[in-house]
Amino acid sequence: MRKYYKINNNKIKTIPFWIDTERFHPNDNLRTLGRNKLNLPENSFVYLVVSRIQKTKGIDFTLRAFSQILESNPNLYLVIAGGGDSQLLDHYRIWASSLNIASNTIFTDMVLEDDLPSFYNAADAFIMPSLLTEVLPYTILEAMATGLPVIATKRPGNYDALGPSGIYVNIGDSKDLASAMEKTYKDSTFRNACSEQNYDRFLTRFTMQNLIYKWLDFLNHIAENF
Repeated sequence: MRKYYKINNNKIKTIPFWIDTERFHPNDNLRTLGRNKLNLPENSFVYLVVSRIQKTKGIDFTLRAFSQILESNPNLYLVIAGGGDSQLLDHYRIWASSLNIASNTIFTDMVLEDDLPSFYNAADAFIMPSLLTEVLPYTILEAMATGLPVIATKRPGNYDALGPSGIYVNIGDSKDLASAMEKTYKDSTFRNACSEQNYDRFLTRFTMQNLIYKWLDFLNHIAENF
């Protein structure tokens, strides 16, 4: 708006989405439930992607990245949660087999809304590999609300959600993503710091209470300057 329409900063108020903290929050019981639903081994480390199955979502380079780290870290699992293009999903399943990662890669197909909170809790890290310019991805906000570290491509909407607490990778760069995935797995201090920063950022920016405060502030500003 500022760049293309030359609108004065004083005329712009940003009020972001909010996520229901009654549904999305860190919960040990949901973690157990989600891992049981996904048949995940007890001591496994799990990366989660929640996405519609389409070419622009970066699932292909996520599979390549996972194949680069799995052999030396056999307790890793990758969960791709989401439906969409069934033919493309079949292609990804075949490709996972050719990359020798099929036994550690879970494709859930379409996910029920009621299952999402348990799937987020079942994970240890979230990946947002989209090649698109996202606006403000709900999936990242849901992962933040669950207290997960988030690895995301360098896209404006991802920056807006995560700010300095995100782990950013170059778009379509499987080596860069593999490096970020491995660091998140091996460096617990780094992982926990990212988790805490994401959760704190979520609580101060993307809750319903924050939304209400921003709307009241906006309306008061209009009233005072009417």
